[in-house]
Amino acid sequence: MLPNPKCNKIILQLNDMLESGNVNQIELRKIKKNLLDLRSTDPVNAHVVLGIISCLEHNIAEMRKNHELAIKFQNDSHTVGNYSVSLSKYGLYLESAKYSLIAFEKDKKDLQHFRYVRDQFFYSGQFSSCLIFLKKYKPLYINDPGEYQQITVNEQIIDLILRFLHTHNISEQDVINAISASLEITQKKSLLLVDPNISLMSFSDEEWLDISFVIRLRNDSSSVLEELDARFDSFNPIIKEFISIDFEIENGPVSKIITKIDENHFKESQFDESQFSDLDKNMISRISNALDLKK
Repeated sequence: MLPNPKCNKIILQLNDMLESGNVNQIELRKIKKNLLDLRSTDPVNAHVVLGIISCLEHNIAEMRKNHELAIKFQNDSHTVGNYSVSLSKYGLYLESAKYSLIAFEKDKKDLQHFRYVRDQFFYSGQFSSCLIFLKKYKPLYINDPGEYQQITVNEQIIDLILRFLHTHNISEQDVINAISASLEITQKKSLLLVDPNISLMSFSDEEWLDISFVIRLRNDSSSVLEELDARFDSFNPIIKEFISIDFEIENGPVSKIITKIDENHFKESQFDESQFSDLDKNMISRISNALDLKK
């Protein structure tokens, strides 16, 4: 059951704040003030709203508590889907994938649920699961040429990534573990993530999987980049050879993570676009455009 128009407007407003990072404190105070009435008239959406507010306020425990209470009251695509969104904002992609799939199975007609399952499988490193999901449900969009073509492109890109991993004897579980281990640090600090991206990159005769996240920093978390660098340094050398995991602060500095490829080719003083072959340029352009999963 969808929320009434008033609740839906509040939820959309909060999710917009969550996505943009522009938290309107005046509006937030108004919403909190109205929650007492909402709890008595619509407890389901009161807890959905409280879950999103807790997400905005960097409180993972309260976010979980409220979304799970909403699901306990009403287990449908709306409550489960909103929980999935909040989980993803903390980089809890494995868990978010599970809930987004449940939401999709409850309402297969909702394109947003389909896209969210795809994104969460992908950003968690579950490439095979993502590919299976796309192939299984692609026929649903045969009458939507744009979406159907986008799914086809996503399939091609994921196939390229899987072949790359196989070539270098890297398992999907290695990728999943590397992403999860890195994000444990941001999750412990209750830091929100925006604009995740995974791309297969090529430069000269080198190829690597580039994984990047943007962190929405809190005032008490200025040391997070150093901690992330240290965690990456502890990874298996094979992972560091062919996978680059980068973090940057939203509107701030980039982490100092350096892989062998980065060190050899991507120092700013050495960067020269003329060094790219035509094939490299085409591949980078094709992958960066095709893998824009957020339509």
